[in-house]
Amino acid sequence: MYLNEFLDLIPPRIIGGDKYSWQCYGENARYLDMEKHVDIVFDEKTHEIYEIHIRSNDPDGYGCNEIWRHSKFEEAYIDEVKDRRDITEDELDDMKSNIKNELEMIERVKKHYESGSIY
Repeated sequence: MYLNEFLDLIPPRIIGGDKYSWQCYGENARYLDMEKHVDIVFDEKTHEIYEIHIRSNDPDGYGCNEIWRHSKFEEAYIDEVKDRRDITEDELDDMKSNIKNELEMIERVKKHYESGSIY
């Protein structure tokens, strides 16, 4: 899936973004912060989406509610988490992709925005 496809399906609610500092997605990775704790990581040149997640309100980023990550990057992401953070297996499990595909994730983001949830 590509960024323009996502933004065609989900009305833009972008509140910030920057260069993605981790290396697991490569040197062209950027992220967008969207309203209600929805984040997207994508390639700034191809606009391919690597990850979409709905974060909990945990300031450390653990306990993400729903995460879709492109399968070709899952192992690299988990390896980088292990290198960068001292976390338990339960915390690591919370950071793994738990949504099967990007279309299912888009439906969850839509429902999240419609729900009135604060996170």
